[in-house]
Amino acid sequence: MKIEELLQTFFDKNDEKPIAASEQQIAVFVEKCRRMDIPSAAWGQLADLYRVTNGVRCLDGFDFHACDDEIIFEWRDEQELWLGQCNDDVLRWADGRFCLGDASNISYGKEYEFPLLTELLEFAFSEWEIA
Repeated sequence: MKIEELLQTFFDKNDEKPIAASEQQIAVFVEKCRRMDIPSAAWGQLADLYRVTNGVRCLDGFDFHACDDEIIFEWRDEQELWLGQCNDDVLRWADGRFCLGDASNISYGKEYEFPLLTELLEFAFSEWEIA
């Protein structure tokens, strides 16, 4: 499923409209990722998401940080991106994977790690029964 379709389904279910990030906001985000040596495969997928919505603010308990939110880079020393959360679950990018874990664990296990952001979101939305 494409990121636009997945997110539109989620927003429609919550009677909300996504608001995209500006190209300037995305450019600043990409530059920060480049300085951290985050691969383009990761920040490219995130930029695609931000072109649809600049984050998600607590819909069904789900938050996805806006591209200009410094909290994304809180774990920069570990070269991880903190993407968002739902309840005690944390979404992040680490070690070349998009992961579902918690504050102490990058992921709950290999079955919670995905090469694509859309795969992580589809899995997480299904787990949380929110889309």
